[in-house]
Formats: sequence, structure tokens, C-alpha cells
Amino acid sequence: MNQASYYIHWKGSSTGPYRKEQIEEMLKSGSLSPLHTIMLNGTPIDSEAWLHDLSVQADSEQQLQSMQYDLESEIARSTELNARMPEEFDSRLNDQQRKIQELMQENERLKASKSTHSSPTPPPIPKASQSNSTNQTQKLPHTKQQQKSRLAYVLLGLFLGFFGVHNFYAGYTNKGITQLLLVLFLFWTGVVPLVVCVWNIIEICTVSVDANGVPMS
Repeated sequence: MNQASYYIHWKGSSTGPYRKEQIEEMLKSGSLSPLHTIMLNGTPIDSEAWLHDLSVQADSEQQLQSMQYDLESEIARSTELNARMPEEFDSRLNDQQRKIQELMQENERLKASKSTHSSPTPPPIPKASQSNSTNQTQKLPHTKQQQKSRLAYVLLGLFLGFFGVHNFYAGYTNKGITQLLLVLFLFWTGVVPLVVCVWNIIEICTVSVDANGVPMS
């Protein structure tokens, strides 16, 4: 297939033929001015419109290259963050585990201090009413030793709520597992941590009994 042949007319003289690529190079370099007449098959070509199209094409190519560079930079930055994230997460997880141990030790200390400040021994019960007293004692719920600390629940929710530790403490294992999995696998979205944070605040303000229905002390 024959390529189109272009001719250039200037001051009564004609040069050519030229290929399209040659004409575009001359337009870009400025060797052709609006005073030159470009002819294709005896028809004059608007050199200014042609040069404008070339300029628009060059700008588009430059923008495309810039977008490609930005995309490559973003991919490199994301790769670096993903490589650095496990180390930071392990460090944070170790800190959270250490805080959990400290809070559990403090909770045990509070329980021990409560048991040492128990009420004095009541006077002996007469034999006549001992059987009735025994029956009443058997009807009382033996859940005082199983009560969870409300203060410990709130502190765990404030500092370790993202990992559902307060729900594990209160016996709400399914809630705790759900919050832990959401944070571990969807932390990077930014939306999930916000939802879990609101969830924790609502639980801290509303939950006052453990998973067994025993009121927290």
C-alpha cells in the first residue's frame, strides 16, 4: 500500500515528496511556518491545525507518562508499607498482651483485697431455726465469687477494645472473636477500626452483666 505523499510550496517552488512522519518532524522543529503551504494530492493542508493536533497529542502522552509514574510510585509505597506492617503489628500486639497481663493482675489483687475485708462472723444460729436458715442459704445464688469487675471490663474496653479483650473477659467469646478478626484482617480499610471503636463505646456504656447474666461488681 502506497503512503500518502506531501509537497511543500514556498515562494513559487515546490519540494517533495515527503512522508507524514517527515512533515510532523518539521512542524515540531519549527522548520515549517504558516507561510509554507503543505499540499496533499493537490489539496492544501492547514499546517496550524496540524501543529495544534501534534501539541495536544504530545500533552496527552506527557500526562499518560506522569500518571504511569505516579502509579508506579504508589505501588512501591504500598509494597513498602505492607513489608513494614507485620513488624509494627507484632510490636503493638506484644504491648497489648503486656497490658492485658497487668490488668488481670490488678483485677486479681482487687478481688483478693475484697476477700480480706469480709464482714465479721455472725452469731451462732439457734438450733430451732438452723434448718430454715440452711434452706434459705441453699436458695441463695452462689455467684458472688463468679462476678466480673465492672472497672476491669471498662478499662479493657478502652485500651484493648480493638481486639475484643473486654468481651473475652466478660464471657462474650463470639463477640470477642468477631472484633479480633475484623481488626486483624480489615485494619487497613480505615472504616472497620472506626466501626469497632463505636461498637466498643456502646458496649462499655450499656453492658453491665457478663455472659452468664451475673451483674458485674
